[in-house]
Amino acid sequence: MIHRAIYLLFFGGLLLSGCGGSPEADFSSHGISFTKPAGWKVTDEEYTDEANTLFVEKEGMTSSGLVLVQWYSGPVDHKVMVEVYTESLNAAEETTGFERSDAEPIPDTGKSGYQIRYSFRTFGLPHSGKCLSYECGSYTILLGFQGADEDQDANAEGFKLVEESIVCE
Repeated sequence: MIHRAIYLLFFGGLLLSGCGGSPEADFSSHGISFTKPAGWKVTDEEYTDEANTLFVEKEGMTSSGLVLVQWYSGPVDHKVMVEVYTESLNAAEETTGFERSDAEPIPDTGKSGYQIRYSFRTFGLPHSGKCLSYECGSYTILLGFQGADEDQDANAEGFKLVEESIVCE
């Protein structure tokens, strides 16, 4: 009888906890909102009068998905935004073998801006990603998506959810 009670408590707790980290949730702050994927968390939020930054990252020590969300009051040159972002990745001490595409217009999304795809190695693991910049409401937004190459398939749905759900004032 005691074993059955322990069994029910254990598996009941797993069901209530969702078994996969935090649930999908709407996030809204400082004029921007998006849907945070299940199993991801919002971290390192920083807000100023001119620029705001936060990260959305996969939960867990064996996950590598990371989304940078930056938004600026007013217009900023989109091509410059993606070029400066990728240059900062290349300059990071942990980054080796950095390669990037040329800045190109964002294709087939209805967003007017630029994107760059990139790849690098960090701590010996190959990573890849993309960044894009475009007008979003009254803001200029920069999004950066990256993760270990071995996690790209696992990250794709979360990346897509964040990118497609962003709404700005």
